[in-house]
Amino acid sequence: MRSFAEVHRHAKWPVPFAMGEISLADGPTIHAFLDDEVEWHPGATVVGQGGDRLRDSYVVFTLGER
Repeated sequence: MRSFAEVHRHAKWPVPFAMGEISLADGPTIHAFLDDEVEWHPGATVVGQGGDRLRDSYVVFTLGER
């Protein structure tokens, strides 16, 4: 994970929630939801899981193993 931010205002999703800039192993960088229960730091290794937030499909990332 390159960076992260906690979102406090959003028109659609309940707040607060965390978003991160994730560099995938195959090269692209994406912006994605982060697990709200984790204390994040840049450089963390993450893994993604599917889920459903307000009926919209999404992937949320949580801490992975190094």
